[in-house]
Amino acid sequence: CGGCQLQAVSYEEQKVFKEKKLRGHLERIGGFTNLPMEPLIGMDEPYHYRNKVQVPFGMQDGHIVSGFYKARTNDIINNDYCLIQNEFSNKVIKRIKELFEKYHIQPYDKLTKTGNIKHVLTKTSYHKNEAMVVFISYKKKIPHIHEIIDTLTHEYPEIRTIIQNINSRHDNVILGEEEKVLYGEGYIEDTLLGNTYKISMKSFYQINPRQVEVLYSKAIEYAKFKPTDVVIDAYCGIGTISLTIAKHVKKVYGV
Repeated sequence: CGGCQLQAVSYEEQKVFKEKKLRGHLERIGGFTNLPMEPLIGMDEPYHYRNKVQVPFGMQDGHIVSGFYKARTNDIINNDYCLIQNEFSNKVIKRIKELFEKYHIQPYDKLTKTGNIKHVLTKTSYHKNEAMVVFISYKKKIPHIHEIIDTLTHEYPEIRTIIQNINSRHDNVILGEEEKVLYGEGYIEDTLLGNTYKISMKSFYQINPRQVEVLYSKAIEYAKFKPTDVVIDAYCGIGTISLTIAKHVKKVYGV
């Protein structure tokens, strides 16, 4: 569909490819030669890991489609089951498409600038079984939205919040500035290495919750922090790295 370029290759060969690519960048761009590299740490199960999914909606042959864009085009490849996104997202996005069909809610058309729904975004919590659904719309109102909310929250009790994001732009920017919380508190919670985080619609949170704990633990092991250290986390997002290493050092600055 244009999202995954390596799925036709075995996972072991994918790791070989990625390791070669990384080494090539370090040598060609970084100027490092004969660089010792530890073996790449892969996942035990490299599927259904993505906790954030944003899917464009469109029309094809009179029916609503959702999926991902064909490479280098605006053509949507209809896909109801993606192997790397979490199982909840696969199920709920398919159900939302059925509800849009039922209530005749039209996707936005880039060429004619008509219709309403641009994308549906989901976020899920790996450790707490909580989910967020975001309707990204061209217009301020979505017909039958309350019936849709009632259906989704009844069928998927893990949904903690539903949000509408309004984006009246005509470019490829996905999220608009205006948002309305339609159900719940406007965030979900997840835990990462002992800390609990509130994750909003626009929060940056690592999209592979299983592997990020491996990554952070390895970084802490290699850093060999001392209790007197002061650390700068220079691109901190909601602070997952900062707060993870805080108990190992004197102070952390998150930028």
